Amino acid sequence: MSCASARTGRPPPRFGSFSPHDYLATYYREVQQDERLLMAWLVAEGRPFLRSFAERGCGTQTLLDVGCGPTIHHLLPLADLVDRAVVTDLVPGNLDEVLRWLRADPTAHDWAPFALECADLLPGDRRTGAPGRLEDRVRLVTEVGPTLDLTAVEPYVVWADVVTTFFCPCSATDDLGQFAAMLRRATDRLRPGGAFLGSFLGGCEAYRVGPEWFPSPGLSVVDLIAALDHAAIDVDTLARIPTGAMEPDGFDHIYVAAGRKRP
Repeated sequence: MSCASARTGRPPPRFGSFSPHDYLATYYREVQQDERLLMAWLVAEGRPFLRSFAERGCGTQTLLDVGCGPTIHHLLPLADLVDRAVVTDLVPGNLDEVLRWLRADPTAHDWAPFALECADLLPGDRRTGAPGRLEDRVRLVTEVGPTLDLTAVEPYVVWADVVTTFFCPCSATDDLGQFAAMLRRATDRLRPGGAFLGSFLGGCEAYRVGPEWFPSPGLSVVDLIAALDHAAIDVDTLARIPTGAMEPDGFDHIYVAAGRKRP
């Protein structure tokens, strides 16, 4: 896999030049391969995993999504399983984008294609109005938390029964040690015995956002298993999903994981 320095002749830029608008335009004008496959996994594996916690009385009342970016779509298949979802991110502009969508601002990004994709995957939800109901549920339970910097020790945003993080620590550093530390800080907010769901760029040294390239640590499955163990997550499911169509953007596979926080 080529890294950004090989493509551009310079080191990849850092988050100071990250543009929420460019990110949405690069990856979310339509449902691309990586998100289509991730959505299918969340419906097929993530939902039953969270439901099993509720059935055992383990609690799925509060979900904390760490590193939401300017997006809400990963909540679409999960929002009906929780009473509260708190989203956090390092970049204030990302949280502003989420707030505009939660307030139904007509200039906010359109997540209807992702709601339709999710509704098509959910049994019994291929009905007229189902995508809108999914979006309504996300708006009902979701609140925007403060900015959260996983590279520093910060006060807890909230204690959560479920922590999710989708392409976050692996999109913020090219250092494996820092990646593991950031993942640990994300799961520090998870109650012992609570549920974890995550997705990660696999084998990626840099990924594209518009004209810019940003760092990633080139995760192998061994690296990810070690980082999840460091984060005190006992893994129930870990899978490698090929995403060859995304190779021009810097990655040709992703990892998905579900697990429990050790007591």
